[in-house]
Amino acid sequence: VNEDLEKIGKKIVTKCGGLPLAIVVLAGLMSRKSPNEWNDVYDSLWRRLKDDSIQFSTVFDLSFMELKHELKLCFLYLSVFPEDYEIDVEQLVRLLVAEGFIQEDEEMEDVAR
Repeated sequence: VNEDLEKIGKKIVTKCGGLPLAIVVLAGLMSRKSPNEWNDVYDSLWRRLKDDSIQFSTVFDLSFMELKHELKLCFLYLSVFPEDYEIDVEQLVRLLVAEGFIQEDEEMEDVAR
């Protein structure tokens, strides 16, 4: 691993303050970025911090903003369901197709890519 990337990674882990969810989410985000983009993500994240520590909402916001437009729509559609509601996957797919968020012949995995 490049020394600069290792330094950035250690800074991120330190700023996460032991919050495993933040570390996992940011690691997933960084894994899809080129080494040149790591500094941009790091800088973007720290500009959003209010008290120099990561909050769940900060990690969620950054993760959400990185989603493709179609996935953002699908994710936001989940807000129509009550909290703790068990969503049937087949029903959800039919609803997303009916809303035009995904094409009927598309696989969910293809939409996610």
